[in-house]
Amino acid sequence: MSQKDVSDYVIECAKIGITNHEAICIKAKEEIEEIKKFLHEADTKRIKMTKLMGVLQVLGDESIKRRKIQPTLPIIESDNDVEAAELRISICNILEDKGIPMTNRDIIQAVGKYKEDQKVFRAIKYLGERGIIKRDETSENRIIPGDKWNDRPQQ
Repeated sequence: MSQKDVSDYVIECAKIGITNHEAICIKAKEEIEEIKKFLHEADTKRIKMTKLMGVLQVLGDESIKRRKIQPTLPIIESDNDVEAAELRISICNILEDKGIPMTNRDIIQAVGKYKEDQKVFRAIKYLGERGIIKRDETSENRIIPGDKWNDRPQQ
């Protein structure tokens, strides 16, 4: 986060009468919780939508037949792909810096590639397939360093 982002947030708080450090932190935490709740609800709705689309498909509804297929990234990713390699390094650095298990969404937010989430997912999958990262096997299925963490890509 840049100094400008922090300054902008403090100014935003000051406009509504929140000027003390502790109160600004409380407001930020409250907003984070609201956003987490919103994202969780959106994920739940996305799952429901997918199931409903499956119903339409099974029933042969025309809307599914006319659905525009979104272009996807190539599935095969080269070890020599510089952008993908930088993304994998970035993900490893984030996991190391945070020192805590993270969800896919946490990683996407930390990397800041909201519009390129397919690339982030592929990078996570790539690292997982090589044992560099793994899932923590909790109900949240968060990402943690894997057995080959010490072999992770680094700059």
